[in-house]
Amino acid sequence: MRAGDLSASFGRYNNASVATWSTSASKRRLRDDLLMEVILKAHFRSGRVLELGSATGQWVDRLSRFGFQAEGADVFEPFVAEMRRHGLVANLLDATSLPDEMAGKFDSVLGVGLSPQMNKAVPGATDATYRSVHKVLRPGGRAIFLASIYRNPGTIYRSKSEHIEAINKSGLFKVETIIPFQVLPSGWYRPWNSRLLFLIDRYGAMIRPNFYIYVLEKI
Repeated sequence: MRAGDLSASFGRYNNASVATWSTSASKRRLRDDLLMEVILKAHFRSGRVLELGSATGQWVDRLSRFGFQAEGADVFEPFVAEMRRHGLVANLLDATSLPDEMAGKFDSVLGVGLSPQMNKAVPGATDATYRSVHKVLRPGGRAIFLASIYRNPGTIYRSKSEHIEAINKSGLFKVETIIPFQVLPSGWYRPWNSRLLFLIDRYGAMIRPNFYIYVLEKI
């Protein structure tokens, strides 16, 4: 399977998916805004950021609001169209096969629940994703991945140790830090309780997190 075909292995989305993803993202808005403000912002390199697997673009919008020159990318046309409808810079691109003309153009790359990076069931997908991200980053650029933990037996998604093994095997990045996060449902967040719940999500995750944030630097 060619790198450019890999994303086809992770399912298909249509116009109905746009509403589903938008609703899901809206439930996480308060939490994710705090996650950006308190934790993530300091780990990005200033300048241009490319988000891969952007879906309907909530993180692209968030990055822009926090002062970054952000672009989104997704392999599915309905998501790209939705981002553009909201005035966001959006590209129809495959995370496993980013174009050569993007080489060295970005200071940071973000992937939130990016299937080719997390999935271990599709041969070559993760390696292709790391090579692709490495290509578009400037020297010393950073890649930040938010990857959920799936504890059910037989999961197709990587554990923390498997992520670290894949990163080290690539030889393309060094691990700057790995941050555990989230123990509470994001739908519990309200304007009046958001900072308290965020503290619980941040420090409770040291015991049993729902996902990890991997901050990598290009070698």
